[in-house]
Amino acid sequence: MTIRTSRAVAAMALCATLGSGEALAQKVTYTDTQALRGSQEFAGACSKCHGGAATGGQGPALVGAKFDAAWRGKPAKQLFEFISGNMPYDDPGGLGKDTYVAIMAHILKLNGIPSGQGPLVVDPPGVIPAR
Repeated sequence: MTIRTSRAVAAMALCATLGSGEALAQKVTYTDTQALRGSQEFAGACSKCHGGAATGGQGPALVGAKFDAAWRGKPAKQLFEFISGNMPYDDPGGLGKDTYVAIMAHILKLNGIPSGQGPLVVDPPGVIPAR
């Protein structure tokens, strides 16, 4: 096997291992404290449209297949920007940035994304993991 062939085989193996690139992507993280605060904020600001368990009502479901299709595999920053720029429906952008961060942590938890060591931040790095 030539050096060129060995390098090509190694490159193909690396690409197969990495798949869509998610293996290299930092996964989004939040703390349990943030998710707890987010559940309280969600109850006051979001549940009237999205339901207490975020399963939908006047507004769409924020859990399950709808969430998966819209947000899994996407940068966490996109979800934060959407929530903070468009919600609540009757007062878009009207909540503080820390409140939006907490609500996003709660939504991530509802969707089975585990908490981690680091807090979710206003400009969240990372990717919302695929199932």
